[in-house]
Amino acid sequence: MQYRTNLTSHVPGAYWRETLHARTDIGQVRDHNEDYYGVGAGADVDRFGALFILCDGTSGHAGDAIASRMAVETILTTYYDNLAADRAEARMDAFERANAQIYAQQSGCSPPPLPRCSTTIPSRRQCG
Repeated sequence: MQYRTNLTSHVPGAYWRETLHARTDIGQVRDHNEDYYGVGAGADVDRFGALFILCDGTSGHAGDAIASRMAVETILTTYYDNLAADRAEARMDAFERANAQIYAQQSGCSPPPLPRCSTTIPSRRQCG
């Protein structure tokens, strides 16, 4: 999985440009990749800063790759949909929602049920 993008902020008084490169590798233990990553884009970045998310399945369970993808997608959507001024709280809410969705699917409360899964979720927010 490879990714490259150029991010530019045009917020008045705060100009920055950053090029993001990301590449993942399955490593020497597994036969599949459990990594997934994403970054905010467009007008959302100008309003709330660029949120970079990288998730990595932690245990080799069957659902780790799915959990990683779900976490990135849920966090980015929830974070940028939240219009609250407190962006740290918005990010925490996004992490909690991702955790709850993954848990609900794994426990069978939300279809389709996921096999056992876990993922790490480091993140970084870049502001102008």
